[in-house]
Amino acid sequence: MLALTGPATAAADGRDAGVSLDALEKSVFGEPVFGPLEQLRALVAEGRWSDAVRRLTALRFRLRPIDPKLVERLTRVLYFPLIRAASDLDYREAKALIGEFTRGAEPLPIDPRWNRLWALTWEGPQGGVDEAEQYWRAYLKDLETVPTLAPEERTLAQALVLKHLGEFYLAEAVDFAEDPFGPGRIDREVKDLRQQAVACLEESLRLAPTHRATYHKLRDAYRKWDQPAQALEVARRLLERFPDDFETWVYLAEHHYRRDEGVEALEATLRARTLRPLDQALAHHEWGVRVLLARQLALQGRFEEGRAEFAAAERADPARSQGFQFQARKAVFELKAGQADQAESLIADAQDRLVEPTPLWLALSIEAVRYQLAKVDRDRLEARWINALSKRPRSETAGALADLMGAFVAGDKDYAGRAGHLKQVADYLRRTTRIKYRLEDLVHVCAFLGLLPKERDLFEKMVKRGLKLFPESPNVLIMAGSLELEKGPFRGGNLMLARKHFEKALERAKASSDPADVKLVPKIQESLSQLADLTSGPMGLPFGPFGGFGGGGPNLFETIRHFVGMGVDDFFDDEDDEDDYDDDDDEERPPRPAPAPRRAKGGGKRKKK
Repeated sequence: MLALTGPATAAADGRDAGVSLDALEKSVFGEPVFGPLEQLRALVAEGRWSDAVRRLTALRFRLRPIDPKLVERLTRVLYFPLIRAASDLDYREAKALIGEFTRGAEPLPIDPRWNRLWALTWEGPQGGVDEAEQYWRAYLKDLETVPTLAPEERTLAQALVLKHLGEFYLAEAVDFAEDPFGPGRIDREVKDLRQQAVACLEESLRLAPTHRATYHKLRDAYRKWDQPAQALEVARRLLERFPDDFETWVYLAEHHYRRDEGVEALEATLRARTLRPLDQALAHHEWGVRVLLARQLALQGRFEEGRAEFAAAERADPARSQGFQFQARKAVFELKAGQADQAESLIADAQDRLVEPTPLWLALSIEAVRYQLAKVDRDRLEARWINALSKRPRSETAGALADLMGAFVAGDKDYAGRAGHLKQVADYLRRTTRIKYRLEDLVHVCAFLGLLPKERDLFEKMVKRGLKLFPESPNVLIMAGSLELEKGPFRGGNLMLARKHFEKALERAKASSDPADVKLVPKIQESLSQLADLTSGPMGLPFGPFGGFGGGGPNLFETIRHFVGMGVDDFFDDEDDEDDYDDDDDEERPPRPAPAPRRAKGGGKRKKK
């Protein structure tokens, strides 16, 4: 305190009472402490970890007489920065650095034999599953005897370690599945990693059956692996423990809906709505489920009940009930019920909602098939659609057609004649490459074409048209950047151009007064971050979330829909997140380094590239 006031302090009697910081430390601690601590801080800041670690032993013995907790605190301060530093070293250097640290630092009560530290270190590029698992298993045994934990805490700690190990296996499975080198072993290795992940997560649930996040992790893993039966079983187990789990009720609603199980889907949706009655997304869900139920009831001849479901759908989401697609469904429902006059009235009302009725005739033709109308009615409505296709192309019609068909492709909903309708709509869009588009219509058209691998040339042409008509639109710039990423290096993709498009999209979105544009900002920033990772990776190749070497197919559409959205009508949006295996633990964790190339079991250690 005296030292902070200046180089010297005058005493009351006027004598020189100057006291140095070293003298104060010696009088209080017996020897200087602040100086060595400042030297350690400087060495760490400069990245001179070997020199810093060599000073730990002396500091440890200086701090312990003052307060033993200070020695533990010093270990905690250095713990994760040390792991990050080790991740930048090769295998031998990292091993030597961690080994020297464990000899000089004070072990933490929660990690008495340093097995946790070694496990976290070998999750980096120097090691892998084999090395990390060895230390995590040893750490599980350490937790059996850690004196600072109560019995219930000990069990929970072991469960969390197993959960973390399961997440590590999940991440390794994802990394290896995306590895373009070694396809001969991919299936076998990925299957093995997944099995071990499930075993760890199940063991974690056995120890801590009330840990909600572990159920979520296991359920989401099965979903990503397209194993719906297993995911459903985990969801039901979770609801037995947590009947108020909102996410799981939404998952069940989507699960049953996609399987046309209307009654079960509605039950799950309504349970979710009781938990969040003001959630607008749930209102969309309920609307879609009730429209599905109306069709199923019509097929059973239960028309009054079906009309009640339509009415309930309108109450659930009035805005969504204003579209021509909804009117088309109601009209075909009445045709199925034998109420031709009512159907014609609904068709006339739907026509008033459109600039011109071409999209309505397509919607009616589709629903005629789905409602299993008589052949004469199906043929009549299909003929109206075919005749309407000959009209002069318009922006509004193109956007509506793309939105309508995109819902069936995105929702993976098939019906007799869908392939023909897709071709007819694509042919119509091919006639629109020179018209004056509205922005919202062009966005729907590009999102739809991104779903169709056979229409890549048309999609690219439409994106270029968008850049010409709307060069400042964040949505168009995003699609242009996504297109370059999707092409990949072997199809002429330009990552620098992709970056340019995304950066301009970010600039325009930040400057926009449109709330929809402002919502794009964090998503564009995320994409720029991913792009930076791709260009700094091995050979700068765009592996990962954009379809590998230009994979095509739905990947591009999902990327675009991630940004700009798409009206998927009564179908639920997929809510899969790229790499959803995040960490739910509260403790700070070091960032997971990019995976190094895998090695065969029994081989030498991997070295950082």
